[in-house]
Amino acid sequence: MFVIFDLPTLTKEQRKIYTTFRDNILKDGFIMVQFSVYSRFCRNDTEYLKMLRRIKVYAPRNIGNIRVFKVTEKQYQNMITFSGDLKSDEKLLSANPLLVIE
Repeated sequence: MFVIFDLPTLTKEQRKIYTTFRDNILKDGFIMVQFSVYSRFCRNDTEYLKMLRRIKVYAPRNIGNIRVFKVTEKQYQNMITFSGDLKSDEKLLSANPLLVIE
């Protein structure tokens, strides 16, 4: 599942809201794919719905935008990344552009 969000950080209060939301999803096992884009593996729809309910609780009210969507394992495996260096939690297994996140 992916969580993408755009939360304002102009004021001290907004930064606190952003940090609290981000910390909560990190505690739930999400990893940062890129800025404001986080992903987490869910074994089934039950786990996905559980995480969706938790994100709904974490989501700040009346500020910013948060989008959640799921992709199949096959769709995720077909992701192509156009970038430079791998992040520390990514490992290139072959010349294929597939990245495995451990």
